[in-house]
Amino acid sequence: MNSPAVFATISGACLVALGSPEASASIWSLVLIAILLKWFWWSETPAVIPFLFFLPFIEIHTTVLQSFQENIALNAIYPNGGKTFWLASLGLFFCAAAFKLSTRSINWSKLSTKPVLTRAADDLSQKKVVLSVGIALAFSTVIDRAIPYGSSVEQLQYFTAGITSTCIFCFFLLYMLTGRGHTIFWCMFLVYLGTSFYSFFSSWRTPFFLLLITSMSRYKEIKTTQILGATPIIAPMFLLIFLWQTVKEEYREFLSGGHQSQQVVVSQSEALNKFGELTLSALESNSLFEEAVVDATYKRAGYLEYFSAAVTKVPKEIPYETGKLLNQSLNFSLVPRIINPNKGIKNDRAKVEKYTDFYFGVNSFSSFSLGHYCEAYIDWGPYGMMIHLFIYGLLGGLLFRITIKRYNNLNTLLLWGIIWVVMYPFGTFQQDMVTVLGRVVWGAVCHLFLFSPIYYRLDKFIRS
Repeated sequence: MNSPAVFATISGACLVALGSPEASASIWSLVLIAILLKWFWWSETPAVIPFLFFLPFIEIHTTVLQSFQENIALNAIYPNGGKTFWLASLGLFFCAAAFKLSTRSINWSKLSTKPVLTRAADDLSQKKVVLSVGIALAFSTVIDRAIPYGSSVEQLQYFTAGITSTCIFCFFLLYMLTGRGHTIFWCMFLVYLGTSFYSFFSSWRTPFFLLLITSMSRYKEIKTTQILGATPIIAPMFLLIFLWQTVKEEYREFLSGGHQSQQVVVSQSEALNKFGELTLSALESNSLFEEAVVDATYKRAGYLEYFSAAVTKVPKEIPYETGKLLNQSLNFSLVPRIINPNKGIKNDRAKVEKYTDFYFGVNSFSSFSLGHYCEAYIDWGPYGMMIHLFIYGLLGGLLFRITIKRYNNLNTLLLWGIIWVVMYPFGTFQQDMVTVLGRVVWGAVCHLFLFSPIYYRLDKFIRS
C-alpha cells in the first residue's frame, strides 16, 4: 500500500479508537482495512477486487461505528453483539486470505497496469461502446417480456441483464481512462440512476458503485485532494441511503400493489412518479435524519442484527445443523425448477423467524435474510464457520482465475466488465446462500459459457 494519506488516516483513527467503548474491535477494524488494502490495492486499476471485500466489510463493521458514535458497547446494541462482530469480521478475514492465496499465481501485469488499460482504451470506439449498451438493453428487455413472472427459466432474464451491465462498466471505464464524452457519460449515469429506482431493492447503489470502482483506474495512490474530490459522488450516495430508509416501506407497498410479493406491478413512470412524491414529502417533513431513520440505517448498513439473534439462539435452543442449511441451499439453487417444479418457493422470512425469534408480521414489505455468514455459523459453529468461509474464498479466487482464462483474448476493458458481472454476487455478507449460489453458479454458467459467443462478437464490434 503506497498512500501516505490513507496510512495517516488509519493511524490517526487507531489513536482515536483507543477511547472507544469497543477499542479492540475498533482498532481491529482499522487493521483489517490496512490488510485488505495491502492485499488488494488497485493502483491504477478498476477496483473490482477490493470492492468484493469492502462491501461486506461495511456490512459487518458499521455497527462498530455506531458503537463509537453512541458511546455504547456492542452488546448494548445487540445481544451477543461483541461475539457476533468477531465471528463476522474474522470470517471476512479468512475469506479474503483464501481469495488472496487462490489468486497468487495471476500475472497482474497483463491485466491491470496503466499502459495495458490505456492501450485497450485506445483500441475501442466510444460510439460503438455506447451503441452496445443500447443493443444489450434492448435484448434484455425482449427476454424480460418474453419470460413470464414465475416461469421456470425466469432467472435467465436476470443474467441476460448482466450483458448490459458489462457494457455499461466498459463504457464507464473507457470514460475514466480517456476523459472523452462528458455529456454522454453523465447523461447515461443519470438515466441509469433514475431507472434503477424501478426496483423492489436498493438497486440505485449500483451506478454509484460503478462510478467509484471505475474511477480508481485514474489513480496510482489515494491523496487527500482525491478524497475531497470524491465528495460530490459520496455525499449524494449517503443522502440517498437515508432517503431510501425513509420511504422504502411505502414505496415497496406501492410497487407490489399492496400484495405480499416482490413483484413490481406498476409501470416505470408510475413508480418513478411515486418515488418523487415520497422524496418531496420526506424532504418537506425533514424526516431523513430522524433518530428512527438513523437507527434503521445503521441496522440496514450493518447487518449484524439477525446474526446476533441467531448466535443467542444457536446452539442454546437449536443445535448446530451440521450442514443442513448448506445442503438445502445447494438443492434449491442448483437444481433448476424446470427439473424439479415442486421444490417450493424461497422463504427467507421463515428461516429468519426460526433461528432468531424475530416475527415480521403479515403486513411487512421488508426484505431480509440471515446472510450466508450467519448460515455458516448455524451449520458448523464458530470454528467450522471459518473453514467454510475459507473454502468459499478459495472458490471465489478459482472463479476469478477461470473468468480471466476464459476471456484473456478480449479487450481488457470488456474483460473487466465481465469480471465485474461474474464476481459481484460473490462479494456479499448479507445475502443468503441460496441467492449467492444461484447468482454465482448460474451467473458463471451464463456469462462464461452460454453468453460467450455474444461477448466475442461484442469484442469485435466495439473496436475502433
